[in-house]
Amino acid sequence: MRRFRELDWLVLFLASWIAPLAFDEIVGLRYWSSLLFWLVPVNVLAPRFFFHTDSGGRRRRAFLLAAASITGLGLILDFVFGSRILRFDEHPEQYLKLITAPFLAEPIPIEEVFFYALGPIAVLLVYAWNDEYFLSAYSHAARRQRDAPGFTFIRFSPEALIWAVVLLAAGVGARAYWSPGSGWFPLYYSFLIIVAVAPAIVLFRSVAPYVNWRAFAITTLYVVLTSLVWEVLLALPRHWWGYKPAGMIGLWVRSFSTDLEWRLPIEAVIVWVVTPFSTVFGYEAIKLWQYARRPAKTVYEP
Repeated sequence: MRRFRELDWLVLFLASWIAPLAFDEIVGLRYWSSLLFWLVPVNVLAPRFFFHTDSGGRRRRAFLLAAASITGLGLILDFVFGSRILRFDEHPEQYLKLITAPFLAEPIPIEEVFFYALGPIAVLLVYAWNDEYFLSAYSHAARRQRDAPGFTFIRFSPEALIWAVVLLAAGVGARAYWSPGSGWFPLYYSFLIIVAVAPAIVLFRSVAPYVNWRAFAITTLYVVLTSLVWEVLLALPRHWWGYKPAGMIGLWVRSFSTDLEWRLPIEAVIVWVVTPFSTVFGYEAIKLWQYARRPAKTVYEP
């Protein structure tokens, strides 16, 4: 049993990948049922997280606020920029329901809302589970508690600002090279860089010492491998979602793009890394803010 508990992270990952693939063999996957990729870790890890945290406590509040903020960013991407970035199958029977509105140039499947609502929860639970349980020896909970009274939440990072400018300039140059004549502004790439780097400009120096980087590494591994199975093997070949060339840099991952009309852009790969970074940093930043507000409150342990 002890050995099993040491490897239960691997069992969870395998279950989250095998469950939707087994469903595909028995019934046949559609976009809505492929959400099992998120639902399995949510259903397994949510009880653990609630067991290890106190009701109304700072960690639960930070979890909810971080999940809500990342979900909001995903929905902004879909409902504000989606018509220029994303494409969906021409056959509406692929989806449970299509959302239409005057401000939407094209209908958006309701599965997208569930995708962006469940995704941050699953990613945060994987990180929090590793931080609180599997890799708790590397957690900085005690240090966070001790340093809270003198914690400076916002510390400007000129290095992060320089990186943001360099990366945005690189994206503009890459679009000019790979997509000449299609405009100079890489919309999707710029959105990702701003979402990922902007928080780092003001938060990285303060938050980085408190991140459980080993837990972050496993979380990133989980997101990357899940995306490889979900997006590359299922979503793109079956046209659940895709990407419009007009909103991309124009650099496509050839080995993952068997259908020239439904190709995988380099921006999608960037998302796989940006998502855990933004989610984890948002969670740890909000948690630090909560600790600074109430430094006298002790950390609850079950």
